[in-house]
Order: sequence, then C-alpha cells, then structure tokens
Amino acid sequence: MANKKILLVEDESIEAMDIKRTLESFGYEVPYIASSGEEAVEKALEIMPDLILMDIVLKGDIDGVEAAALIKNLNIPLIYLTAHSEENTIERAKFTEPYGYIIKPYDVNGLKYAIELAIYKNQMENEFKESETYYRTIFEHTGTATVILEEDTTISLANAKFEKLSGYARDELEGKKSWTDFVVKDDLKKMEEYHRLRRNDPASAPIFYDFRFIDKQGNIKNIHLDVDIIPGTKKSVSSLLDITKRKQAEMALRESEERYKSIFDKSIDAIYIHDFQGNFIDANPIALSMLGYRKDEIEKMSFASLISPEQIPHAFEIINQIKNGGYQKEVSEYRLQKKDGSKIYVETKSSLLSFPGGKDLIQGIARDITDRKLAEEALKESEKSYRTIFENSGIALLTFKNDGTIIMFNSEWERLSGYSREEVEGKMKWMEIAHPDHRKKMMEYHQQRIKDPDSAPPEYETVFIKKSGEQRVAYIAVTALSGTKKWLASATDITDLKNIQKKLEKNVLRFRALAEYNVDGIITTDATGRILYFNKSLLEMFGYSEDELKNRELTILMPQRYRENFMKGIRKYQSTGEHSLAGRTLETIGLNKEGHEFPFEMSLTKWEIEEKIYFTSIIRDITERKKSEKALSESEQKYSHLFSSVPVGITITNLNGKVIDVNKAMHDITGYTPEELKNTNIKSSFVSPEDPELLLKELQETGKVRDYEVKLKRKGGIIYHALLNSELIEIGGEEVILTTIRDITERKEAEKSLINSEKRYRKLYSSMNEGLAVHDIIYNDSNIPVDYKIIDVNKAYEDILGIKRKEILGKKASKIYGAGKAPYVEVYSEVAETGNPAHFETYYEPMDKHFNISVFSPSKGTFATVFEDITSRKKAEEKIKKSLEEKEVLLREIHHRVKNNMQILSSLLNLQIHYADLDETIGVLKDSQGRVKSMAMIHEKLYQSSNFSNINFKEYLERLISSIFYSYEITGSIGSEIDIDDVNLSIDTAIPLGLIINELVTNSVKYAFPQCEGTITIKLKSLPEQMELIVSDNGIGFPKNIDFQKPETLGLQLVKSLTKQLDGDITLDKSNGTEFRIIFNELKYKERI
Repeated sequence: MANKKILLVEDESIEAMDIKRTLESFGYEVPYIASSGEEAVEKALEIMPDLILMDIVLKGDIDGVEAAALIKNLNIPLIYLTAHSEENTIERAKFTEPYGYIIKPYDVNGLKYAIELAIYKNQMENEFKESETYYRTIFEHTGTATVILEEDTTISLANAKFEKLSGYARDELEGKKSWTDFVVKDDLKKMEEYHRLRRNDPASAPIFYDFRFIDKQGNIKNIHLDVDIIPGTKKSVSSLLDITKRKQAEMALRESEERYKSIFDKSIDAIYIHDFQGNFIDANPIALSMLGYRKDEIEKMSFASLISPEQIPHAFEIINQIKNGGYQKEVSEYRLQKKDGSKIYVETKSSLLSFPGGKDLIQGIARDITDRKLAEEALKESEKSYRTIFENSGIALLTFKNDGTIIMFNSEWERLSGYSREEVEGKMKWMEIAHPDHRKKMMEYHQQRIKDPDSAPPEYETVFIKKSGEQRVAYIAVTALSGTKKWLASATDITDLKNIQKKLEKNVLRFRALAEYNVDGIITTDATGRILYFNKSLLEMFGYSEDELKNRELTILMPQRYRENFMKGIRKYQSTGEHSLAGRTLETIGLNKEGHEFPFEMSLTKWEIEEKIYFTSIIRDITERKKSEKALSESEQKYSHLFSSVPVGITITNLNGKVIDVNKAMHDITGYTPEELKNTNIKSSFVSPEDPELLLKELQETGKVRDYEVKLKRKGGIIYHALLNSELIEIGGEEVILTTIRDITERKEAEKSLINSEKRYRKLYSSMNEGLAVHDIIYNDSNIPVDYKIIDVNKAYEDILGIKRKEILGKKASKIYGAGKAPYVEVYSEVAETGNPAHFETYYEPMDKHFNISVFSPSKGTFATVFEDITSRKKAEEKIKKSLEEKEVLLREIHHRVKNNMQILSSLLNLQIHYADLDETIGVLKDSQGRVKSMAMIHEKLYQSSNFSNINFKEYLERLISSIFYSYEITGSIGSEIDIDDVNLSIDTAIPLGLIINELVTNSVKYAFPQCEGTITIKLKSLPEQMELIVSDNGIGFPKNIDFQKPETLGLQLVKSLTKQLDGDITLDKSNGTEFRIIFNELKYKERI
C-alpha cells in the first residue's frame, strides 16, 4: 500500500496516536491528524488523501457526519471509526455514503481489511464511472431510440431518443416501465414469444422485426426493432426506429394502387394502356369484353389493327397531341372491329401516364356508343313514320314546348277539345284547354317534370273544357321526348267511365265500411287461392303491407305443414266443385310475416258472380283466448298444488262455520285428518265462543279480517295460539269464507321470553360504565357510506361525552361531533356491512380525548359502539414513557462514557508497550490491556443494545478472541474453535465471564504453543440448571510446578476469584493439553438503589 495517504480525524489525542501507529504498521502514510470537522474539511482539500478515517464526535461546530457531507463530492473514500453505534447516528451517516462503519474498540485486522477494501472499491468505482461515461455517451448518441431490458422485460436504461419516442421522462421509465407497456395488444403475444426464445434458444429468435408501439398520449407508431442479448448477461439491448411515416407512405401507395386497380378493373368504361406506337400494354375487363379478346391476345396487338385504315392518321395525330401536351383536347370517335368480325362504335379520350425514370405511356378511356349511333340512324327513319303514327294512333296526342305552347295537335285532340288544328298549333298553351281548377296542379306537375322527370306523376286525371263549354274528364299521360325540350301528352276520355264508377263506388263504400272497420280479418280469394281482397284488420293480424299481400297465394298465411293439404283441397274443388270447409267455422293455425305461428278461428263462405267462384273468410285471432285458457288451466293446477302444499292451514267454510274443504297443513296444525275436519263445524275449535261471532260480524261489514290472534283447540283439547286471516269469496255462486290459519304458539312464547330478556338487557344497557351508542349507516346516491345517524345511546354516553340523548337521536354524526364529517365512518361502515367486529384506540382531536372503542353489528347496515374515555390513562402512559426514554438516554450515555474511557486506557497501555524495555513489563502491560478491552467490549455491547441489562455473548466472545490474537501478533498455525450457544447474559455475569476467558485464552496464546502451532477451543453451553464453560488447548500442557489450587500468578488468581463470584466450580484436565471446565450459575441482575 505504498504511497497511500490516510487522513485521520480523531479529537482524542491518545487514541489518535495509537490509531496512527496502527495505520503506519499497515504500511500507510498518515500525513495529518485533524481534531475538528472544520479542520478535516480543510486538510482533505489540501492533502487529497486516498482515504479518510473519521470519528463522529469532534471538537468545533460540526461533527464528523457533517464534515463527511462537505467532503463527499471530493470522491475520497471515507470510513467512520467511532464509539457511537446508536441507530439515529448510523442513519445520519448513511446519507454520506461511507465505505465502512467501525465501532470502537475495533478489531485491528477488521480495520486493516476495511481500509484495503475501501481503497480498492473506490478505484473500481472510478474506473467504472469512466467506462460508464464512455458507454453512456455511445448509448445516448446511437441515433435511434435505445433501451436496456432486464430479463423480466423491465426497462433499466433508456436514452433521450426513447424519451422522445415514448413521451415519458427517464425517471418515469427506468426501473418502472416494462417494454410490454408499449406494445399493441395484438402484437404482444408474438413479442413475448421472441423474448422467451431469445433467452432459451437465441439462434431461433429473430433479431429484428416490426411491431406497433403505443406512446404516453396513446398514439400508435410503427416501429422497426433491432434487439439482441448483451453477452454474459440476461439483459438485452433494443434499438427502435420509428417507421410510421414510411408505413403510412407504403399504406397510401398500396391504397392508391388498390384504388387505381379497383377503378381500372371495375370501371363501367373500357380502359386501356398503350405506348406511343399504339401497342397495347394493358386493358381492363370491360375493354376485353367489348372487343372479345383475352388479355394475352390484346397485349400482342396495336390500336391500328382495330380501327379502319382511314382513321389511323387521326389516331396518331392524337398520340402526338398527348405526347406534347399531356392530354387529348377533344373526344374522338372510332369504328372498331371486334374479334368476331362485328363492328362497334366508340368514343375515346386519352391522357399521358408519366413514370419517374421510366417509359411514358398513354391511358385511354373508351365508351361503347354503338347503340347511340344506331339509334341516331334509326331516328331518321322513324321520324318519317312518326307523323303517320301520331295522326292515326286513335289516341288524342299533342306535343308542346317547355313553356306549354302546343306544337302538334292530332285529330283525336280536335274531337276531344272541339278546337281545330289551326286554332291551336303555335297559338295556345295546352293547359288553357284544362278547367281553371286543374290548371295550377298541371303547371306544378310540369315544373317538377322539367327539374326532375321522376318527381312528377307521369299519369293523372284532369278535367277539360271543350270549345262548346262542355266539361270532359280525361286520363292524361305526359312523357319527355328524348334528346329534346319537348313533351308528348296523350289523353283518354273517361267521362262515361267515371259516371259508372260513381254509382259503383256507392255500393263499394257500403261494403268497405263494413269490412274495413270490422275487428276481425276479412279476406277474399278466387277459386285458385289467389288473394283478391283483405281488410286492415287482416293486415295488422298477419303483419303484411297491402302491396306484399295482394295477388299472392293464400298459402303465404299458412305454416308449411298445412300447405299441401290446402292445395289438395283446391284441386279437389276444381274437379268436383265441393269444398269441405265452405259454410263451416273451425280453429286452425296462421303464419305471420315474422314467421311466428298463432291460432285463429275462421268462417268460410263461397259466393259466385258472373260465373266466377270466390271464397271469403272471416278470421279472428284467438291467441289471447288460447293464452287465457292455458293460463286458467295452469292456474287451476297451480292453486290446487298451492292449496295442498302450502305450509299454512287453509279452510273453506260456509257462513254458518260448516267446513267445506281444508288443506293438508290443517292436519299438521290440528291433528285432525281432512276427512274428520270436513264433518265438523269450525266454531267448535275456538276456545272463546265470542271469537267466531266477532269474526263473522267483521267479515260481513268489511269483507275481510286481517291478523286476528285467537286461541284454538287441537285434537285432544290441546290449546294453541293462532293467527287468522279471513275473506269472503264466491265459489260456484255461493258466498263462503276462506281462512288461513298460522300456528304462532312458538312466536308467542318467544315474545314472552324476549320481553323478559329486553328488560334484563335494558337494565344492563342503562347501568353500563362504558358509553354505548347504536347507529344506522347513511349511503349517498352511489351507495357509498358517507355518514351515520344516532338511533339510541345509554346514560354513560351522555356522561362521558357531555351530550344529551334527546338532543341527538335521529341526527347525523357529521352534525354532532364537531368535525364537519362523520368520525371513523370507513371503519364503522365495514363492520355494519360485513358483520366483522373491530376494536381500536384513538385520539379524537375535536374533543381532545382518547377513547378505547369496540364496534359490532347487531344487523346489516347497523352498528353499535362501546367506548370508554382513556384520556387519563394515556396521559399517565405518556408521562411514564417519557421518563423511561430519559433514563435510557442517560444509561446509554454512561455505558458510552465508560467504554470511551476504557478505550483511552487501552490506547495508553498500547502506547506504553512501545516504550517498555523488559519483556516482563510488556507482558504485564498487554495482560492489563486485554483485561481492559474485555470490559470495554461489554460496555460497547450494552451501549449498542436496546436492552441495557443483557448482551449477546456469542458476538462479544468472537470479537474478544480476535482482539487477543491481534494483541499478541499471532501468526502461523495457531487457530481457534468457538462453539457457543446463542445466549444473552446479564452484565453481572458477562464481565467476570469475559475476564475469565481473557485470562485463560491469553495464557494459552503465551505459553501453550512454543512452535506456534495448535488450536484453542472455547465452548459455552446451557445446562438444565447451570451453564458450562470449557477453555482448552492441545499445546504442551499445564506446567507441573504450578499448583492450580494455590496459584501465585495474578491471572490464575483472577480466574479462581471470578469463578467464585459466579457461584461456580472450576476443574483442570491435563490429560491432553490443558482443559479448564467451569460450571457456574448466571447471576440475576440486582436492582441498585
């Protein structure tokens, strides 16, 4: 340890000299001894030692712990060497992060090793910090978000990039978050499997893959992960690259491609792509279908091969136009030849397709206009025949412009209107012929038709006024002339038909009124079963609309299983003219629109008109009737079962008391069988003859009697208490009395016992010394307990709390106890809800009192508190506790002072040894030093112990032996074997026993091993009544010239004397080395006055 400097901080000069000499014996340089905290700080900055050995209690204004805190940033390892071992001092020292904490008196070897370890640890830490700084710099500047993961997936280290990626600060991540917290649920299973493989079979786990990442704000990001195990550890390092924008771009590109492909493949127009020479590259399904070619065929063809030769120059002019301008300015028309040789007409428009760094192409869209071209040609031909048809159609036809002006007017219109063609064409508007009341409607229809042809009715009725003034009803139809702004109107004179219709409507109205407002469904079919008519009730019954049912087969209203028989009946009627259901009423099953079956009753009638046969059925839904029938049946069964099985006695009697019926429970109550009871009069069961008369009178006045208590007689004359409930009811037209009888004998006896018990407990309740209160829990709208109200309190409650009972009953606790909230509501509500009792002591500040409270729950939602005021007891306890603490501090300080003084005495002896010349003198000094140390260690142990009357003797003895070996500089092969029970001994036993062991072990060290080789054994065992100490060695043996029973040396005299002090016996065995055996009694601690 050459060149290693230690700054010693110790204010006891003698101890400082002894410690300095010890440190120098280890090979360290001690350039300075500081005696105050201020001096320690100054010299640490000046010397910059390799280690500081610091006492805690020092001269000056700051102690050793405060000085260490000021030196801490110098990165100098520090070891406390102090006599202070109290817990609060050690806790203070911890904050300065010392490299060791050694208690005086110290073990020299322990001090040596502690210093070596501290210096080595400091060197390693400095090297590690340099290495950590280097790798931290690399870690922070990888360019990607990087984390170190523990085996359990906890993030132990994260760089700034990961903070930015996750949205979390480093102190929120490291040691707190798992990487699984950032993984989208659907990706988690895959990543957990990779994590497992990476630790069990690294070669099988991928080192990079993509997953979805959730940041602090809940944003989902696409991440490319690069992960691997850190060699020699179970940790892994993960690098995360945010590829969200790339993924979005890929997605957008894929969507665009899919969208384009969808448009390309599903377009209703032909789309094709070709190069500047007209060679086809691609064509969509419509284009292929239009031309009749397959895709592989069209890709080998050119545009020129499909068009007529005279159109080829125009086609290439268009290609050049697109090549130079990027698009085709006007639509082109071509005649193409299909694969089958037929011709079609198309119109096309093309544009340039540009590809970065690639070859430009042309995309064209073609629409088949063959039908239009043929129609145009046909139109010219049809125009010639149009006039002929127009004039000779037999229907009144006219054409008119958007403004209503008549263009053409045929002869049928002349007849219908009375106007000539010359008077009308180009001169009149066609609405002018209409009756003034109808013109507005016709004009509205016309305006609608111009805006949206589908929004106006194409056909309607109106009234015209002929030139002569006669009114005629006409049926008008108006249609647009395609491709023009002209309209065609046709008119049919229905005046005579309307007159007939009016007469017919009167008859129909009568029938319809009857049918439509009938609550039953009415339906009419023809002889084949086709539905011709039905009323609203039928539609509602089956759930269909009028359009859904009209002209449908009648089987639509039947379940599938009935349809075949129905059709057989129709076929039979058609062949024989007989129908089995005509003129009958029957019940059957219908099927509504929702597929649900229901029962109905049907009456079928056959009728005939104009030699045609029709069937009309009146249908009544009997679902509710069937339910009622079923319910009635079930009710009868239920009440029959209830009557016979109910555990309450039931009797039915006439007004005179004769029993008509009874249930089985009456046998259990009375002892009579139902047959025996039916032959009796119930009045004979009453103990008091007045009761049946009173019951009957009240029944006749009110119709019922409730909870009437009486005494009745059982079989054998046994009297029992019963509770009667009676009511007048009607059965089969006869008024009878229904009575239920409940045996309440046990209840009456229990009530009697309860009254007696209540008196006893009320007396106890009132005479208790402890306060008692009963409460109900109060809940808020969320069913959370928030308060409780007072139900009852005893007199002790009033006396203890000074609150009057009448002032608080029914009030909330939050309003009574002066705290603004209900005290201890959480504890009380748990007891009230669970039924588990509780007990606690508490200080209630608003009342400045201590209480001992027991809580129990007599019923759910209710709790009772039994409490006593323990304020006086608590104050007395606090006073005693404070007094004990003061005595403990005083006693601890005494032991500390004694130990320090003995340490100083030991240091003086140690220094004197270095100035003594004679071996005998040195031996005497060392023996004395050992005795002082053995006693000092006892006081150190007592100072450190929470129990000032006992010490752990095993720990003490191990330190004592080590100190002896060091004092005599034991080297070579002398060892020790310690076999001691883990016992605590009182100070009165520990001090003499420690001195005995010190003397015997010192003698063995000094005289037993001339060759410096052997073993010293110390055993301490607990016997049933006493204790046994054995100190032995396997050395040269006890000298023959020394009489152990009459020793002349001070050491053996002390051993004999101290053994006697312990009420012990000592024996010596010289058969194998030397063995001292002492059987002694542990001395009980005696109170000192």
